[in-house]
Amino acid sequence: MSDDVKMFEGSQIRSVWDNEREEWYFSVVDVIGSLTESNNPRDYWYRVKKRMSEEEKSELSTICRLLKLKAPDGKMRLTDVADMQGIINRLLKMAVLSLVMRVNLLKIGQVNLLLHLKML
Repeated sequence: MSDDVKMFEGSQIRSVWDNEREEWYFSVVDVIGSLTESNNPRDYWYRVKKRMSEEEKSELSTICRLLKLKAPDGKMRLTDVADMQGIINRLLKMAVLSLVMRVNLLKIGQVNLLLHLKML
């Protein structure tokens, strides 16, 4: 395996090439950091995983692998990685569904507030 850094919209995405499977794996934390613009993508990913149901965690274990990538401190550390298909087809759908659910909950909350105000 050989590691590399890819650029995506100005963000660095750590990646590693798997010679055996002949595919790239990308750091999930780095992808999340570039998509969410979170100040702490590691914490964001930790919280997403904590909130997952057992079924989602089971699915996640089929998507992600733990591989050693160079951390910002220069040390090789185990990192959640996924191939491009896993990131696009599964992780992003999970994130989009989560975002859609949040937006829908906000809309429901606004409708309930408006109904409540009309009753006053």
